[in-house]
Amino acid sequence: MSSTRVRKLKQVVDFTAVWSANVLTVTTAAIVLVTGDVVTLVSSDSPQFLTGSVTVTNGTTFTMAAPKQYENFLIGKLTIDFFRTGFTGNVWFSAPISTGLPGVIQSVVTGTGGATTVINASLNGVNYGTALATLTNTTATGNSQNTTITANWPFLCASISVIGAATKLEIWHSA
Repeated sequence: MSSTRVRKLKQVVDFTAVWSANVLTVTTAAIVLVTGDVVTLVSSDSPQFLTGSVTVTNGTTFTMAAPKQYENFLIGKLTIDFFRTGFTGNVWFSAPISTGLPGVIQSVVTGTGGATTVINASLNGVNYGTALATLTNTTATGNSQNTTITANWPFLCASISVIGAATKLEIWHSA
């Protein structure tokens, strides 16, 4: 018997915040969000989390509605489960090899631009020299690309090099 687990690739960054009148003003390192995006905040001081849409102030600050119970969300981790225009970089993740089954990586774009993601693999989690596939999403909203990854690669990296204008890229991995 085998089981499949699907995971969505995410960005996780540190945040600090100030609460006032049911609004959290959140500051992070430079991130790429647009007003209306949905994010999750996890406080360092509480087991609670807050998920909601944001109003972007600038490249490092946004606000979101937060009732009084979240007034102590002053520091923690911001989780974003998509990538926006302007993001470039690597997202590392592990793939369990115990199932002996291949995995699938799928990318989907929403918006008016495409995206290019190279999937790299490593046996030791340090050296990502093996490019397994390139996922090239076209500019059509809902364009989906996927590739199969052999079961023997325990460490994978999605190297996002291009996200077109006004576009959101989402990436899933099954193993």
